Amino acid sequence: MNTTRFILASTVASLALLTGCQTIGHGGKTGEAASIAKQRLDGLKAATEFQMAEAAYSNEDLDKALKHVSMSIQLNKNVVRSQVLLGRIHMEKGDIEKAVAAFKDAESIDPKAVEPNYFMGLLHERTANKEAALARFLKASELDPSDAQYALAAAEIMIDLGQIDESKSFLTERLQQFEHNAGIRQTLGHLAMMQGDPMTAVKEFADARMLSPENQGISEDLARAYFETEQFAEAEGILSKLMDNAANKDRRDLALMQANCLAKIDRLTESRTILLGLTQGSLGSRDVDAFVSLGNVCFMMKDMVRVRQAASRLIAIAPKRHEGYLLRALHMRHAGDFTNAEASAKQATALGASAEAWTLLGLIQKESGQPEAAEASFAKAAGLGADFNNNTAGAASEADQN
Repeated sequence: MNTTRFILASTVASLALLTGCQTIGHGGKTGEAASIAKQRLDGLKAATEFQMAEAAYSNEDLDKALKHVSMSIQLNKNVVRSQVLLGRIHMEKGDIEKAVAAFKDAESIDPKAVEPNYFMGLLHERTANKEAALARFLKASELDPSDAQYALAAAEIMIDLGQIDESKSFLTERLQQFEHNAGIRQTLGHLAMMQGDPMTAVKEFADARMLSPENQGISEDLARAYFETEQFAEAEGILSKLMDNAANKDRRDLALMQANCLAKIDRLTESRTILLGLTQGSLGSRDVDAFVSLGNVCFMMKDMVRVRQAASRLIAIAPKRHEGYLLRALHMRHAGDFTNAEASAKQATALGASAEAWTLLGLIQKESGQPEAAEASFAKAAGLGADFNNNTAGAASEADQN
């Protein structure tokens, strides 16, 4: 009899669990457990929706991302990362007001959260409110001083605001903490270049390249710094490797710098080959800098036919620049036509007032029997800081001396 009663009691209890029936005195606890279970289930669903939203955002499917993150927030609105992602989606869709609202909601959930400040900073930067952006980036850096991206963001905004010294001081103070961060070193290199200190820039870019050897941007910066410090062989070595990369086959800026480096280290034939390629096609036919370099290199190679061609093309596409007239004066002088050479050189001085133009004019006047005029031209060249080793007229002077 006792056994029968036990089995009956167990069966009733099981049915109560399955049907959700509650016994008197225990209903409160059972309801609380069900509520907790529902919250956990909603949390899991919210996390799944967030992951789907994040994946859609990464794939640039903003509408799908918005749908999933909105569902995630509906299931659990007190999650910072969900509100931040919602703000980022609205920002990408160009809805600034909704983006701001989402970031502020994230900040209200956790006032010490870093991401709302960082992305509000990006939003302010995008809307050209740089002072507000700087304040947000500085706060993000203060909240998480261990993450270099926030310090870098603040430093770059300082640069945009013209606060070069402040930016340098800000990063230098954090250099010990971020001594192995390539981005910090690279930005310090940029600051050095802005301050007219390319030698320091070389050191910073070289350190950055050691830390991140596969970063092409850093390699390009180092090549430019080498070029500025007249370390042309070092610059060309980097540029040669960059140009071997198929992704850079259309990088005209890198090719031009490489050609100029090759010319400086007396690899003139290689330089001319690159420049001839750069001056072909629809883009090349209007590339003023490429034609200037081609004319200079061809003059050093005594390829006067191409000097004349480069001069004519430059005068046609850039009649208000002095280089075309300077090259034409070089060609005329070489041909012994001092009258036209002098006229072209005078046009060059009128347009550019450059030391090389005045130097060349002085040489032409000296050779054509005008010593007083030549002396006056040389005096003007000296006043403009003529350097007979680093320009086309300097090459003309050296050729004359030889």
